[in-house]
Amino acid sequence: MNLYQRLSRPAMGLAAAILLLAGSLPALAVLKVDATGPGGQPLPNATVSIQLESGGIRTGQKDESGLYIFPDLPAGFHNIQVTDTTLGATENRTISVTGRDQTIKVGLDRPGALSLEYPELSRYGVEASVGASTFLGDSPIDSGLEFSLLGRVALFGVLINNAMNWPQSDNFYLFLALSSINYDAGSNYDVTGHSFYAGVGWYLWLTNNHPLSHNSKYRLGVAGRLYGGYTRAKIEWRGQSFDVVEQYDVVESYFDGIGYRDQVVTRDRIVTHQSGGGSETDGSIILGGSIGPRLRNVNSRWDIGADLGGRVYLSPYDFGLDDSGYDARFEALVTANIGYSF
Repeated sequence: MNLYQRLSRPAMGLAAAILLLAGSLPALAVLKVDATGPGGQPLPNATVSIQLESGGIRTGQKDESGLYIFPDLPAGFHNIQVTDTTLGATENRTISVTGRDQTIKVGLDRPGALSLEYPELSRYGVEASVGASTFLGDSPIDSGLEFSLLGRVALFGVLINNAMNWPQSDNFYLFLALSSINYDAGSNYDVTGHSFYAGVGWYLWLTNNHPLSHNSKYRLGVAGRLYGGYTRAKIEWRGQSFDVVEQYDVVESYFDGIGYRDQVVTRDRIVTHQSGGGSETDGSIILGGSIGPRLRNVNSRWDIGADLGGRVYLSPYDFGLDDSGYDARFEALVTANIGYSF
């Protein structure tokens, strides 16, 4: 055996051992993920992670081209998850990694409005409120106590949200309302206003922004509304009694020493008079708006809240109290509300 043969046999054995070891090691690859939203636009705030078949979890890092990179990924069946909180969507899928570099595309779609779990967004509802109001500026009437009954129809908002593909964390609705308010207008008369108005309302329910929002039973939100309508005020004078001194003449006889003669004598008497009982009416256009917090029990569909609002009355008369015309009368209003959604 020559020297070449004696040297080549160990080298060949070492090479075979290296090839055998390489064949037993798992193949590693680079995976690139192209995460896009509706219409193919990039998702700059997406989170891309992979749960390995072996159980580990890796998070991809975005490169300069906007792709999420996973280097040294072993071959196998892994679960990839793409989440975008701004879009409110998550995509999960299982991918097969074969040991070769590859690029996959994952597209997210905005969830449909009806697929989200917002059971408090009903189509119909009613609401009652009671509150206190006061006029701003100089006014012959001061403050009042109001009660109102409101019916709302949320079909308007449901259709808009679905058409625009908005997540239903908000809800627009149409409403009609009746209200009655009694004003403090002095000691001699009462002013009662009856209003009929219509408008559009809005709920914004907070999701994942408040501890109560994580509770499946309650939702915390904000409600607002804009409305316009017609008000008719009724003025009633209270009945009062007052005394008036009246004079009257009587004929009396007297003896003048010769005989009896008649003379006219003026005397005083107190007469009681009654007043009140009259009424007048005055029509006004009313425009207003309000906003305030709401807390809704999703399971029972009741909600409670409070509103701070303002109104303006456009009328040719000052609620009929005098003939001094005015262009507008401003009123501030605070109410407590309780509602039920079907």
